Order: sequence, then structure tokens, then C-alpha cells
Amino acid sequence: MNRLVNDLTLLAKSERPDFLQREIIDIATFTEEIYCKATGLANREWGLDNKARGQILGDRQRLTQALINLAKNASQHTTEADQIRIGSTQINQKIYLWVQDTGEGIETQEQERIFERFVRGNTRNSSEGSGLGLSIVKAIVEAHNGWVELVSKVGKGSTFTIILPLTGKLNRKL
Repeated sequence: MNRLVNDLTLLAKSERPDFLQREIIDIATFTEEIYCKATGLANREWGLDNKARGQILGDRQRLTQALINLAKNASQHTTEADQIRIGSTQINQKIYLWVQDTGEGIETQEQERIFERFVRGNTRNSSEGSGLGLSIVKAIVEAHNGWVELVSKVGKGSTFTIILPLTGKLNRKL
């Protein structure tokens, strides 16, 4: 119950101007940090795909929370034989951070609703949760002027990609 209240409080705060504590984040170092933290979540075949060069202005703690949430979801919907890959790249004026797995995947009709509050996917791996995790990821990313993309195929796995503008795009009064 405490976790549910904390998650709902975080979602309510996500629309406030003081929600983020921004700092300059080196993406290569940050990607490696996320990878190291994620590998402790479950016994999986973890991999580090790529580390982007560049910096963003963002809240390190909130972005870590979002990416670890995605990695935790990936570990809950995979088996020990599956792979989970983490990486980042820069394309044009955007940074892409992803968590990709070879797990069970998400039905197409569920993909449209998966980021809504209290929505949980219908999977064979019934994990406990409130259905707020992906809503929190979305709120954190949107507070950074970014968005989340999902590509998934049942039986093949999923890729969640966080897309954020580079530092230059955020040079406004904070």
C-alpha cells in the first residue's frame, strides 16, 4: 500500500515545475551506470549495446528510476535464457536510451494502453504490480520534454526507447 501511495504521489508531482532536479548528464557514463545497476535485477543474459556520446540536461535520479523500471519489467517478462540489452545513441538532436528483451512480448491491442495508469498487461508471467510503473516512466520522460516508444512482438520480445532532446534543446530558464 505504501508503494502505491508513493507512486501516485510521484505521478501527481510530475506536473509541478519543481519535479526535476536538472544537471548535466554525460550519456555514455549514465548508460553504463544503468547497465551495471540493471544486471543485479535478475539472472539474465544482459548486454550493453552502445553508449552515446553527448550530454543532456536532466534529472539523473528520475531518469535512472525510469530506465531501471523498464529493466525490471523486462526481467519480469523474460526467463533466464532470454537476453536483455541496454544502450543509448544520438541521432540528430536527440538521445535514445533503450531496454530491449527477447521475452514474451506485448499484444498489439495492449501496446496502445500499456502506459495508462493501473493498466497491466495480460501475460503468462503474472507479476505483482499496481499498473503504475509505465505511467511513471512516461511522466518522467515527458517532464524532460521527451517521449517513450514501444516496439513489441508476441513471442519475440519488446524494445522500450526513451527519446530525449539534447542539452541545447533545453537551454531555457529553468
